[in-house]
Amino acid sequence: MFQDKKYYHFVSNPLVEIKRYVNKDIIDPEKNKGDYKSSLSVTNIAQFGRTNTWFAEYFSKNLVSYSFSRNINEFYGRFEIQVKEDYSNEYLAVNGDSLLDLVQPLDIVVIYPEAEDKSYKFTGIVDTISFGATAGVFNKVISISGSSATVLFEMMKFSTDATSMAFFQKTAANSTIANKLTTLLTENKNKELPLKDAFNTVYREFVNYLIDPKYSKIAASGIYNVILGLFGKSNDFIETNNLAFRYQIVANLFNQNEVNIFSYFRNLLPDNVYEIFEKIDDNGKPKIIMREKPYDLDDWQKLNEPINLDPALMTDYTLTRNNKQVFSCFFGTIAGSALDPQKYQMATTDATGKRAMAYDEEKVKMYGYRPLVVKFIGYSQSHNKENTLKQDFQKLSERLKDWYSHIDEMYSGDVTIIDAGKTKNYSKLTQKTRAQIGDRIKLCGAEFYVTEERHNWQYGNPAKISYQIERGGKYSKSGFSPITNISYQFAELLKEESK
Repeated sequence: MFQDKKYYHFVSNPLVEIKRYVNKDIIDPEKNKGDYKSSLSVTNIAQFGRTNTWFAEYFSKNLVSYSFSRNINEFYGRFEIQVKEDYSNEYLAVNGDSLLDLVQPLDIVVIYPEAEDKSYKFTGIVDTISFGATAGVFNKVISISGSSATVLFEMMKFSTDATSMAFFQKTAANSTIANKLTTLLTENKNKELPLKDAFNTVYREFVNYLIDPKYSKIAASGIYNVILGLFGKSNDFIETNNLAFRYQIVANLFNQNEVNIFSYFRNLLPDNVYEIFEKIDDNGKPKIIMREKPYDLDDWQKLNEPINLDPALMTDYTLTRNNKQVFSCFFGTIAGSALDPQKYQMATTDATGKRAMAYDEEKVKMYGYRPLVVKFIGYSQSHNKENTLKQDFQKLSERLKDWYSHIDEMYSGDVTIIDAGKTKNYSKLTQKTRAQIGDRIKLCGAEFYVTEERHNWQYGNPAKISYQIERGGKYSKSGFSPITNISYQFAELLKEESK
């Protein structure tokens, strides 16, 4: 399937950097203001690559492979690099020390698939260092693996375990923090609370306690220092859409033994409606996306311009549709509301004649009662009125039907391409070739949603990217329609590419 090699620039010159942020003190970014980074020292541990730059002679033979991946259903991605150790190499052994000893957990690994392109990179945090060798081969291979940088926000935890808090004499911390957050999150009783404002409120208070010396022994303040080094003190690493909580949310952040803010928001935002994941912006910085799934037609069309997957770059693909996950009835509710959701769910219609639960009549006839019930977590005071909530239930139920009633008609699968990197002036390509999770791609006249990306490179081979895609179909102003004659359309694309 792979053809027309002469037209493409293939990615086979990666660069990997390993560095470390060192700071023993708790940083207060407000007090330090613009100088807070000056108290962070950065140590460069090592560099590996296959580049044509001036230092290639020092390490061009040692990087064996890299891989990194992201999944839209997981808050952070994973990575692994493999390096062949060489004691005679000054970049791989310092003062006789082995690279195995130099690299430590929480070191930062930056992977550039193209050494010359610093705008696209994967930033990870080391959690595992190992080595192994094959019989008859004296050079051992060191493997360094870990998670993407956003894992730091999950590691930035508070311990609210009663035993640890009593041991460190912080027994009042749990109730103090929870009470303050409850007050902040419910102070505007008659207004909706934007998702961005809710996050900023929780994050600000979380950081305030992290940098408070009184709580330093039950908080991961050292992790926060690394976050400052990578992400900065502002909250511009968070991107949300215009969503707002129309009910007041509670500060149940501290109802567990160990807590972090993203677990809190993950619990607030149900999987079938919202997604929280990591992307890379145009400057190579990691961003955290918190948004409603873009399944409404307007939201779908506001996503990135669909990236065309050129069949000439594809090495293999599998596209499938099935009826393993089919829903026929759809019901949305708000947990803890004044209106009993179960009682309302049983009602066929309300006083206006509108159904509380949305139905797909054809699917009910074929598959019977297969419900999708989505609960929003929270409670309301001023907005918790029965008539208003009924309308909300009805609207959400209809949206769920629009989102999920066509699943058995949509294609999903896996596609692997050769990484052609950025468009070059001498290239046949006219658009970027890399898609990320949360992007749209286009293939055979249909659009797909990228839910997973896996990048792999091994010495001697070009880099490859594998995508897991779903919701494949045609999208127009009138909505979704299934793909027809997809095998024929694919054959025609290949024929066109061979001209």
